[in-house]
Amino acid sequence: MQKKFVSTKNMMTLALSLLVLLPACWQSDKSTESKAINDGSPAMLSVDGKTLITEKSFKDYFDNLLASNQNPQLQMMLQLLPNAKQELFKGQVNEKMICYWAEKEGITSSEEYKEKFAQGLEVLRVGLAAEFFKKEFASDLLVSEDEARAFYDAHKDSQYLMAPKAEGKAAQYYSFEQVKQHIEQQIQNEKLAKLFLEKLGELKGKYNVVENTASLAAVSEAEEAKAEEAVAQVLSQENLEDMSDVQSDMPQEEMADTELPAQSL
Repeated sequence: MQKKFVSTKNMMTLALSLLVLLPACWQSDKSTESKAINDGSPAMLSVDGKTLITEKSFKDYFDNLLASNQNPQLQMMLQLLPNAKQELFKGQVNEKMICYWAEKEGITSSEEYKEKFAQGLEVLRVGLAAEFFKKEFASDLLVSEDEARAFYDAHKDSQYLMAPKAEGKAAQYYSFEQVKQHIEQQIQNEKLAKLFLEKLGELKGKYNVVENTASLAAVSEAEEAKAEEAVAQVLSQENLEDMSDVQSDMPQEEMADTELPAQSL
């Protein structure tokens, strides 16, 4: 039996399709039917006489992908591929064909599809609302150099210790520069969590929110403390793994240089 291998070119087309797949199937009016496009520009894809991609719609599609920072993998591939537009067009055709198939085969009329479609729309709705909600206090998430250094000093022994003090040797630490990005992200996450709670609290007062938890089982303080401790352990483990990644990314000669990470107490 002759084996057939997928060419690198076809694999790239498939990869791009998977990276951008699904948005084309969603419609703002909750309709699952592919809409014909009539924007005055030449058609690039027609199915059963219905224009699904035009030169203008594809240009807008490509420009939006370039402007978006939501998918770093896609951004990298767009920069590496000299024929990115051609491959993306093939990928968009794949999207349209999959959605068109689902319509013609009655998939979109099934209760299972409708249920999952509604769930997907709700996830998208909440995600977009949260994205815009975060923009309301984006400036408050900025981390200054002093903040980052203060965090580093305060958590130096608990989070950034490479090797403890030993006989004749000073303790070794990850340098501030090595973990600066990780620290900034951690501070931003803490600020974001705090601001989210504060802003949501303000909204509850603004919109006269009433909550009824009578049907929920009460949780004791001991149970809450135990759960918080478990979460803290998970976060601590994640931090150790992040530090391990930092170390693995360092050049071997830098690892051997004790002057860079080593700082005595």
